[in-house]
Amino acid sequence: SAVGLVGQPAAGQAATRVASSVVGVSAGRPPIALGHGTMTAKAVGAKAPRYSDDVAHALHSFASSERRDKKSKSRSGSSQLTSILKDIAFVGETCYAWDDLRKLVAHKIKDVLHDKSKDDPVKEVRDGVTYQQRVDKLMKAIDAFHAPPFTIQRLCELILEPDVYTRTHKWLFAVEKLVYVTTVLPVLSADAYAARVKALMNPLPPPPPLNHDPDAVADDDFGSAASDTSAPGGDSMDTAPDGGAP
Repeated sequence: SAVGLVGQPAAGQAATRVASSVVGVSAGRPPIALGHGTMTAKAVGAKAPRYSDDVAHALHSFASSERRDKKSKSRSGSSQLTSILKDIAFVGETCYAWDDLRKLVAHKIKDVLHDKSKDDPVKEVRDGVTYQQRVDKLMKAIDAFHAPPFTIQRLCELILEPDVYTRTHKWLFAVEKLVYVTTVLPVLSADAYAARVKALMNPLPPPPPLNHDPDAVADDDFGSAASDTSAPGGDSMDTAPDGGAP
């Protein structure tokens, strides 16, 4: 399971954070602090993420409409659906069915590409592959996952904050790097998800300082040596009252 002990980062969660940094660098930009910085505050505010039957129903309804008609103009911008992506950007994992969630992720990616390409259309062909072929391949890759990719947190960050890349082809390249992976995360139960959120919202306090401080001990030893006036043999090195030899 990707959920570790409460207060300890899960293996999958740690992998996600590493991937975020690697992708940021490989895309030619420094990694942006969204999921663990700005996005954290925007995503949750004073309310902790939690599983909701209403949200799950809204997600399933959206995914069902996408399955019926892939060209439908179904709305993916509702506050309930957007909250799912924000929660993933904060928690790094999800408790909602991946079969439904991947439809939302794919739709959101297409929405971003559509909006960005209005001002910055991609005309280039890379290695004989057109822009539309790249998008189609990306959609197939998302649909092929049987569970969320371990990069799902960073992926949601880019969907929510697409303007971190001003050029369409750079944003697409960053998304491709996140999707073309093989490692996945399990979908958490409601209880496991609540435990993960609790650990993130209320992290364990840092451990107390070590009792044995090497520097402090060295200072104490020096002070003791300076005040010790005993001769090596243990006899007192008293000085005669007149300052002469004892």
